[in-house]
Amino acid sequence: MNYLALVNKILIEMNYHTVVNFDELVKQDHIKIKQILARVNTEICTSYDWDFLLRETTLEIPSSTSKIVNPIFGRIDSFSIDGVCYRFQPNYKKLLYNESHSHSFSVFDNYILLPKFDEEKTAIVTYYTDNSVVDKNGCEQSVFENENDVSLLPLPYAEMVLVYGTCMKFKGNPGHVKFKYWFSMFNDALSNLRAKSVRTSYDFPFISF
Repeated sequence: MNYLALVNKILIEMNYHTVVNFDELVKQDHIKIKQILARVNTEICTSYDWDFLLRETTLEIPSSTSKIVNPIFGRIDSFSIDGVCYRFQPNYKKLLYNESHSHSFSVFDNYILLPKFDEEKTAIVTYYTDNSVVDKNGCEQSVFENENDVSLLPLPYAEMVLVYGTCMKFKGNPGHVKFKYWFSMFNDALSNLRAKSVRTSYDFPFISF
């Protein structure tokens, strides 16, 4: 369901007239709905390490270099070189000032910090993208912008969390006659989305004795 279709679903839910063309969304309420919808989508995508946002890429690391530009738009999940998984070092100074920390990496400003290698290396990186939308050409982007943009949230959950979440934030009044319904539907859809994102039995919560 694209950006325009979602906006029309929201308009119907709030008893407004729908539109045929994206260019018709010029009224103040239309603009507000578009802005809130884009924000809700981004907030949900960045609120959790969703499996559908997990990506993999390779990075070329030149020899005798301990600092490379970070090209990753997102949160690094794993970083491996030559089959060895590198640990994240939260104290970036240890790597920035070349204090020896083998099999570790850190992040500083817009750089990834690593130990120096005598030869060029290739790193395999998995990460959770900060993008939340894909355009009609299949290119990912950070926010809704155009009519045919589609959320990275999977169906059928995307429609429910985005429509009801936007309605709640647009009205912003718990006393509204439909607010409790929107709140219930939003939470149910979000809970189901989280349950769907559990990939193994190890991800389920448990009590340790």
